[in-house]
Amino acid sequence: MNESYYNKPFIVVDMLPERVPQDSPGQFFAVERFFLEPGRRSALREKFTDLLLKLNCYCAFRVFSADGRDYGANPAPGKLRELVCGCQVDVRVLIPEADALIALERDDMYLTVYNPDEKLLGLVKTLAGAEGLFCRRGAWEESE
Repeated sequence: MNESYYNKPFIVVDMLPERVPQDSPGQFFAVERFFLEPGRRSALREKFTDLLLKLNCYCAFRVFSADGRDYGANPAPGKLRELVCGCQVDVRVLIPEADALIALERDDMYLTVYNPDEKLLGLVKTLAGAEGLFCRRGAWEESE
């Protein structure tokens, strides 16, 4: 897997519309723990799966684990669901036509989309919104 994607512009697909400030008076960590409980985590992972499956209707992609295991091009929907919802591997989705990479770590509650072109960005934003998710620029861009 090409590590150069991690140095490119990225967006985050998240259940929250913006980063929670460090000095937030709310209870982010308690809420995060709640959403990491098995039933709640599964619901969020289903949304990520649905987003990726719908995206795969529009563009071809290849799925890997972070350690390089290749799960093939356009894996069967059930296999993709197993990978995303099973939380056993850190999933990487390479989209060659857009020169983009989607990363989902097994313990994260968000997807990261590296180097999306305008077409892919628009599609991901639309699909995320349909799943009740939000897109925002990556952390290093937020301060600009």
